[in-house]
Order: sequence, then C-alpha cells, then structure tokens
Amino acid sequence: MRILLAVMLLAAAGWSGSWFAGAWLAEHSLAGWLEDRPAAGLVTGHEGIAVRGFPLRFEISIENPQLRDLGSGTAWSAPRITLGAPGYRLTRLAAELPEGARFDHPEGGLSLSTGAPAPRATLNLSGLRSLVFEDAAVSGDALVFATQDGAQTRLDRLRLSLRRADGGEAHYHLSLAAEELAPDADWLAAEPFRSPPPDVIEVIGLEAALELDAPLDREAFAAYPPPRLTSLTLSETRIQWGSTLLEASGALVIGADGRPEGVIDFSARDWQRLLDAAVALEFVNPEIAQTWERALDFLEEEGETAGQLDVALRFTEGRMRLGPLPLGPAPRVTGR
Repeated sequence: MRILLAVMLLAAAGWSGSWFAGAWLAEHSLAGWLEDRPAAGLVTGHEGIAVRGFPLRFEISIENPQLRDLGSGTAWSAPRITLGAPGYRLTRLAAELPEGARFDHPEGGLSLSTGAPAPRATLNLSGLRSLVFEDAAVSGDALVFATQDGAQTRLDRLRLSLRRADGGEAHYHLSLAAEELAPDADWLAAEPFRSPPPDVIEVIGLEAALELDAPLDREAFAAYPPPRLTSLTLSETRIQWGSTLLEASGALVIGADGRPEGVIDFSARDWQRLLDAAVALEFVNPEIAQTWERALDFLEEEGETAGQLDVALRFTEGRMRLGPLPLGPAPRVTGR
C-alpha cells in the first residue's frame, strides 16, 4: 500500500511539474512570438497573458489582443481571447471567438456579434519543435457583422477550413460553406437592383486546392513575407441566391511576379442580379453597366444551354479577358 501511494504521489508530482513547465513554455513562447511580429510586418499589442487550467488543460487568456498588418493596414482586435489545449498536447489549440471582435481596414471596419454557442476556431500542429501545420477551422452560427455606419449583414452558418493535403509538403485544401447570408436591407434596396432581390443568399460554397512555395511550419510562421501561393484549383464554387445560380471551376498558376495564368470557367443562371450586385458594390461602373449587360446577353445567346451564361475568365500575360471582353490588367497575388 505504501509503495502504491508513493508511486501515485510521484506520478502526481511529475504531472504537476510537467504542467507548470508547459504553462511557462506556453506563456513565454506566445509573448516572444508577439514581440517578434514587427520583423514579420505585424504590429501587436495586448494587456496581459495568463495560463490556467491545472491539471488537465492549458487555458491561455490574452487580454485586449490587437494585430495590425503593416502592408495592408488590416487590423483585428478583441476584448479577450482564450486559447485552450489538452494538457498532453500543446499543439492542438481551440479558441472561442469573443463578442465584440473588430476587423478594420483603411476602407472601413466591421464589428462581430455572435449567438450562442460562440464561434469556435481550432488549430492542429504536429511536432513541438517543427510546428508543422496540419489543419485549421472556424465555425459559427447566428453571426452579425456591423459596419461603422450601422449596416448589418447576418450569417446563419459558417464553416471554413484549411487542411494539409496529399501531393506535396506545401499542398493544402480550402473549404468554405456559408448558409443563409442576409445582406443589409438598405443595400438590397439600392437603385442598381432592377427588382427587389431575395432577402437571403442561401448558399456560398467553395472547394479549392492550394499550393504554396514553402510549407506552413515554424519557419513559415516567422517569415516575412509569408509563403507565396503558386497555384489555385477550384473544383466547386457555388452561389445560390433565389433563382440566381453561379458556379465556377478552373485552375490558375501564379508566377514569381504575382501574375496569374490560367482559366476559370463560369456558369450562371439569372445572372442579371449578379451584375446589379456588382454595380451596387461599385465593382462595375454604373455608366457602363448596360454595355456589360448587352455583351453578356450576346454571350448567353451564343451558348449551348438556353437561359444559361457560360463564359471563361482568362488570365494571360498579365491581362484578363471575360470571354471576348478585355478587362484590363490582372491583379497581382501576393502574400498579403
């Protein structure tokens, strides 16, 4: 009995020591990572880091965390964020996204309010030294995004994930599913819409294969600039908005200069609503919207399927072309 008790006490002492060592490592590693971010083009801030959860878990709380990307001016902040991990594996992290989180950009900002349960994010790494990315996911229900001028967009369900894929050490698979997206009522009533559109966009879905020029691991997380996207393959892209259906698939190769080369094939039914939305979002100049509509009408009539617009978006030698229509210079795809 004494031997058993001694073994139990030794095991408890050993586990306690490993937990406190892990807590110290987690706190100091996170603080060091945040302090080093200016070298990677990020400005960070917080008002304290605390580790709790003894003896079975690590619960890492960061008060008033702030991140700002120097290149794009994009910023994120929140009153608090708590990261959790099992006591036996610090590289399997989970977090609840807090009420009151803000996303800011030079062109405007968004605040997030959430339903219950709170949105959740997970990150799974392998190797305590190498920190090789395995997968990450964000999920949430009953999300409300509000702009500074009071416009609100509601989203009933969001599922977003990125995971390491077969085919190479820097191959990844991206998946997005957004359901019941309700844009702001004032935006839906905007002048460009020739008739009132449905209040809800039922489905936005995306499945894509990505290839980077370096794997996501400890070196990549510290690098500036981060690994560069070298190829993108869309297998399933779908938007369902009432009678409007848009589908896309294709592949792009991104050169060292950031210029994409390749073709994305689009198929659309009741596409006029999408053109109205592009005008409302200021993607298309209202003065040339009728010219666009006439051109797309012609392409639909020339297509093989009645009532369906089939058109290819081509990226060639730094230029874009939608069917026979020149669109101008192709955007550069950069790490940020």
